[in-house]
Amino acid sequence: MKLFARYTHLIGEGGTMNDEKFYRKAIRNDKAFIELLQSMSGQMQAIAYSYCNDDHFVEEVIAETVSKVYWKRKQVRQPQYLKTWIIRVLINEAKEQYQNERRRYELFDEDQIPDTEQEDFSFVYEYLSSLEDKDQEVIQMKIFSDLSFKEMAYMLGESENTVKSRYYRALDKLKRKMGGSYEEAV
Repeated sequence: MKLFARYTHLIGEGGTMNDEKFYRKAIRNDKAFIELLQSMSGQMQAIAYSYCNDDHFVEEVIAETVSKVYWKRKQVRQPQYLKTWIIRVLINEAKEQYQNERRRYELFDEDQIPDTEQEDFSFVYEYLSSLEDKDQEVIQMKIFSDLSFKEMAYMLGESENTVKSRYYRALDKLKRKMGGSYEEAV
């Protein structure tokens, strides 16, 4: 599976960049910005997949995100949060694309929708999608995005303790919904 087929010149695999100085440079310099995107490509894929387990969807979400953050990156006021901001844009784009996709399928009878092949743990996505949006969001941010509680708190505009509470409550709800299936997924 080759994602980013049209964007390989922009995104690939790379090391992590967590230096504020580097983030400042990435805001001003195209090459440094591309390096940052390369270092985040795996994380971006995981986040997009957490919203919909479909290669085409992931490609579309990431392409839109790259385009948006490229043109608006110079508006970032706090360079140390550049990576967090990119992830927030990606999450918003994934939500928007997912809602658009859902609305499009609501126009059809369920029997007309083609059956897609599911991977081994796709049932986890089904359980996750049965949670409320706010619960889904904190689980996706923590597990799929690998964000710290501090980063999540900044992105959500809430205190770190509130985010922790929401995350553990959401995780508990997910465990209860999954029942015995939870042990398989872990």
